[in-house]
Amino acid sequence: MAQGKLGHAPIETMKAAVDEILAVLKADDLNDGQRKAEIDALLGIERLTDDEFNTMTVLASCLTDYGLARDEAQEKGDNAQQVDQE
Repeated sequence: MAQGKLGHAPIETMKAAVDEILAVLKADDLNDGQRKAEIDALLGIERLTDDEFNTMTVLASCLTDYGLARDEAQEKGDNAQQVDQE
C-alpha cells in the first residue's frame, strides 16, 4: 500500500516510511483523525481514503511485537554507551 503511494522509491525509503506509519498507528496519544492526518503528511498525499486508512489500522493492530525490537535496540545502544563511558 505504501509503495503505491510512494511510487518507485528505493527499498530503504519504503522501510523508513512503513516504520514511520506504524509508529503513528501505534501512538496511543493520537486519535484516528490525527493518525490519518499524520500519515497523509508522511506520504505527501492529499488524503488517504477511509478504506486505505482502515486497512492500515487493521494490519497495524495485528502487530503485537512492534515496539519490542526498537526497545531492545535502544537498550543495547544505551548499554554500549555505558561501557564506553566506563
